[in-house]
Amino acid sequence: MTDATEIELVAAADEGEDGDIEVDLAGKRVDFETAMTVLTGAGAPPAPETIDWPEDLLALNNLCFASWSPLTAPYRFEELLREAFDSPEEEALLIGYDGYGVNSWAFHLVWRRGALLIGFQTATGGAMMTARTGHDSVAASWDMLRRFEAAAEKAPQEKILAVIDSDIGANRWTWLDRNGDWDGADWTETPIAGLAALTAIEAL
Repeated sequence: MTDATEIELVAAADEGEDGDIEVDLAGKRVDFETAMTVLTGAGAPPAPETIDWPEDLLALNNLCFASWSPLTAPYRFEELLREAFDSPEEEALLIGYDGYGVNSWAFHLVWRRGALLIGFQTATGGAMMTARTGHDSVAASWDMLRRFEAAAEKAPQEKILAVIDSDIGANRWTWLDRNGDWDGADWTETPIAGLAALTAIEAL
């Protein structure tokens, strides 16, 4: 597994005359610290240290990491969350930048643990390596995720709180039966789904 120290050594070795660093991580296994070293270097704020993150991640590309091998591209965000819901794994994490073209890029955060399935898709604008404009929005997502984890014990354990909070696509949330119907669920559409769902679970 590649770790943060190895990334620093490879980066130093691969630094070109123009100062650009090229490290090809795609397909490699990395630890969480390494993933965050790469993502903070690309402009993302640090992740909350209070959450026990999965340590074994797969680099989907140089700026996106997951604890499983998703069949869905991260930019197809709602489909990605549905894949995480259908997975037999009780814990899942995907973090990082994904998109296409020049301006269609976003920071993706999918976290499943226990009664929570939380997804934030934050538009960052610009090309992948200059995606810094969404820094404050991503930081707000990290903060909400920390609050979701703190409130998770209030959730009915036979349910999963599913949240799709996207700057690009759907914004909705619901309580799903663990073996329930994603399409048939009673979804609540709202402009800021993360905040609405967080308010609901903290009020339990």
